[in-house]
Amino acid sequence: MSKQEESYEDQIQREFNQSQEGQNEPVKSIGRVKLERKRESDPNIDRINDMIGYHDVPLECLPSGGRYYPENTRISIRAARVGEIREFSTIDEDNMKDVTDKLTYIISQCCKVYYGNVLGNYKDIITADRIVLILKIRELTFVGGSSLIKVPVPSGACKTVGCIPQQSVDFCSNNLSFVEPSPELEKYYDIVNRCYNITTKSFGVITLYPPNIGVTSAIMDWIVKEQKEKHKVDASLAEILQFVIKDWRGLSEKAIFSKLTELSGWSTEKFTLVYRLIEKVNVGVEFNIKTQCQSCGGDLEIPITFPDGYKSLFVPTISDIGDELL
Repeated sequence: MSKQEESYEDQIQREFNQSQEGQNEPVKSIGRVKLERKRESDPNIDRINDMIGYHDVPLECLPSGGRYYPENTRISIRAARVGEIREFSTIDEDNMKDVTDKLTYIISQCCKVYYGNVLGNYKDIITADRIVLILKIRELTFVGGSSLIKVPVPSGACKTVGCIPQQSVDFCSNNLSFVEPSPELEKYYDIVNRCYNITTKSFGVITLYPPNIGVTSAIMDWIVKEQKEKHKVDASLAEILQFVIKDWRGLSEKAIFSKLTELSGWSTEKFTLVYRLIEKVNVGVEFNIKTQCQSCGGDLEIPITFPDGYKSLFVPTISDIGDELL
């Protein structure tokens, strides 16, 4: 039968039969395949690629000393990238929440937390450790000692009579001093749960946790929202709240309000006791830079300041980049 004499049904059947030919034959070629789409993810390779440029920070170099993290915790940092510096440069120095948010942004981009080989979250970082990590990230970003922050030496900083010390000192992570743990609370330190379990005569066991970034950020966001809505916020209770909440996960506005309601029901005696105990949870950086006087070799103590503002942490001032100007 010629193709001209085929009926419509016969033509359809013939084309169908041709399309089925060779379906059961062995495959001789798979053609060109984009292999990168076929490769299954290798966790080890992904982890190595992800860690390029990162450097582990010894936990003993942080104000917390690593005491409030699980034993197998590892914190790694990298240099800030240009896009992150651009974002940081928009910091509003007159708004402390924006300052805090921008510092936390750098931490969120440049820090990785690991528990063994399991990736954690930057929000688990103890809040007191943030400024030291920021300075270490800055030192990786501006290598070779360039763009150092210079803090002026005020009159009388050197106690040696008649000594005229240097005009400024370098502000870096290595010349910071940390607050020593309170001897009164040390016996209550729980090495297993990495917190303080304080036994009291009248109120049983009071558990306190040095705040982490996740908890403090959630509480600060809640406070700002309440203030915008013209609601009164008890600052003293909000401060205590940071130390009695362990985990930021699930810390919703409803959970914060519920916890504050619980705290507001405390007796005067319990509030006073917990408030004073929190003052003794000494985790942080000393307010003074301790270094050596270049004139007499004595000890210098200079208040920590940012002469050119927080922005200068990642956006050097003109004097800092003077070597680049012709």
